[in-house]
Amino acid sequence: MRSYLLALSFLTALPIKINYEVSKEQMGRTLAFYPVVGLTLGLIIAGVAWAGDYFHLGLAGDTLTIVVLVALTAGLHLDGLMDTFDGLLSGRPREQKLEIMKDSNVGAMGAIVLACHLLLKISFLSVLFWPDKYGLLILMPAVGRWAMVYSIANYPYARKKPGLGSIFDQETGKENLWAATVLLVAACILLTGWQGLPVLVLTGLMVHFFTKAVAKSLGGQTGDTYGAAGEMAELLFMVTAVLISSVGVSFGWMGF
Repeated sequence: MRSYLLALSFLTALPIKINYEVSKEQMGRTLAFYPVVGLTLGLIIAGVAWAGDYFHLGLAGDTLTIVVLVALTAGLHLDGLMDTFDGLLSGRPREQKLEIMKDSNVGAMGAIVLACHLLLKISFLSVLFWPDKYGLLILMPAVGRWAMVYSIANYPYARKKPGLGSIFDQETGKENLWAATVLLVAACILLTGWQGLPVLVLTGLMVHFFTKAVAKSLGGQTGDTYGAAGEMAELLFMVTAVLISSVGVSFGWMGF
């Protein structure tokens, strides 16, 4: 429970008070609970989506759902998304990319990526079918937090100087990735049945290729890229769910 609450306080803006000094080892143990934090956020936004559906808000309800998710995380991961793409799309050498990512000012590419990201997330959410939309919404933030653990476990820290993301290391990530994966898969089966596994697997593959490309460009990962991986995983999960469900409707072989 302590590790879960610590992860909740670190990843969200929820009023969780930690009144003790936290060690690097304790922070490392929170990684296994990242998908649980995601499920907690998912339950909240699924409730918002339910309210939107109840009051027949349509697209406005879906927009509110995503806005609440952003508010629950204080935009932390979106900030990482913008910084990451400001660096990646700058066309500069590795060290300069990392310096651009440290700049607190948002560049043009970061702003463009943010706008496209939010528009795509809202629009794909709006075409998901009910009632399966609830289960997928609960899972979406969990997939995003799992992607962060995956990034930590599989790639070194890119910066020479320590930063927020350096409190984790690859070894700790590897030790906790299996638990995070088991929790995510179990939640997927519980919420969507076996039909949700193809969405999860395809999303995992795309997260692998995204994080690999980032690591190749930057020489590893940073706190910003962990957030970017989480945001990209959420979007990719939604896009994949919509595409697979659309094929299922056309050919009659998918349950959601």
